[in-house]
Amino acid sequence: PDAFLLVHYFGKAADAAPAATFCHKTGALLVEDAAHALIAHGDMGCHGDAVFYCLHKVLAAPDGAILVHRHPRLATSTFEQQQRGNVPSTWLAKRIVQRLLPPAALRYRVRQLPGFETDSPGRPFNTQALPSSIGQSMINRYTDRLTAIANDRKRTAASWRAAFKAYGGPYAAFISEEEEGPAPYRFVVKCPDRAMAIKLFNAFRAEGIAVESWPDLAPEIQKSPVTHQVAFGLRDILLFFPVFHVHPANVAPVVRRCLQLALQV
Repeated sequence: PDAFLLVHYFGKAADAAPAATFCHKTGALLVEDAAHALIAHGDMGCHGDAVFYCLHKVLAAPDGAILVHRHPRLATSTFEQQQRGNVPSTWLAKRIVQRLLPPAALRYRVRQLPGFETDSPGRPFNTQALPSSIGQSMINRYTDRLTAIANDRKRTAASWRAAFKAYGGPYAAFISEEEEGPAPYRFVVKCPDRAMAIKLFNAFRAEGIAVESWPDLAPEIQKSPVTHQVAFGLRDILLFFPVFHVHPANVAPVVRRCLQLALQV
């Protein structure tokens, strides 16, 4: 192979050291997909010839990412650093709405989001897109606060973890506190079956919590469910709870109400 793509799903570090050994033996480039990570940690980001972090996924910026490369074959830039794309009008409009609407209206909007079983058709990827000036400036503004942001996200995930653990039930955290790293992307809950996942999903959505399923499996995977049984199995039982870098609110009462509702249905 020319390249080996190692994906750190949901910010959980994959087996980077064995992958690096394989690539060393075969002469392949090792590319680490750390799109869901804020910073390198453990083996993540230490072995790849190229590592990319999609900071806009974690920092609420409209776009922008960081590529770290350690190989001369990757050293040629394909565009000038000063080039910038247009300010994303859709993202800007959403941010304005989020700022202006009262909490009750935002909770109502969350309830109208696609349901658990809705699969996104996906959108074509624009290979010519450039980071916008606003995205770049936001990421630059956050760079000296990454440690503080990571700590806040860790506390938010800990709040979710403690609330679910305190209530108990037929579900569990999918990623351990150690595996989620210093800056969790989402708090992921594993349900025993699809029926329970849907009940919990609907209960939290009714509460105005922006819980998500995993509706963006790649088209190649969706066309071959027999080949990708593990991915399809996880898509049916995983729930993703938001983790923000603001001071975490007390989520315990919300979790208790939603679990009581779901388990009684």
